[in-house]
Amino acid sequence: MCIRDSTRIMQKAFPPLSPEVKQRLDANGYVEWKPLPISDALNPRSPQYWITNVAMMGIAAVGRSLATQNNSVRFLWGQVFVLVPFFAIASQVKLDRINDRLGHRKTLEERLVFSPLTRAAWGEAKQENDKYQNQLKTEIATLERQLKERNQE
Repeated sequence: MCIRDSTRIMQKAFPPLSPEVKQRLDANGYVEWKPLPISDALNPRSPQYWITNVAMMGIAAVGRSLATQNNSVRFLWGQVFVLVPFFAIASQVKLDRINDRLGHRKTLEERLVFSPLTRAAWGEAKQENDKYQNQLKTEIATLERQLKERNQE
């Protein structure tokens, strides 16, 4: 089965299951996979996640101050101040795909057009290059004509 688009036809990654196959799977006890919900401590969209991060940084601050008082190594405690916010932001970015939201969020078709591996992008690049080459040829012909006129004078 294909998804028809205005510019190209894309094949689905997995063909849909036939009713016979669905009946066999149901008879054998198979169910459709559903993703498990993320626990609140691991979900950057929940307040519990940020409270956990603040608690870790608080423990690191206490550990760092105790290490300073006892003339011990502070580097390990200081790493938490860098790594906890880094991984908190990285997990948020991964979920939100913030790199796409910095500008215009492109649709799949817009992404495919700019991909160097697609036929459409190759065609557009070739068309633009041909137009540029023709423009250069006309400019060169104009300059050659002007040069001949000057030489004839």
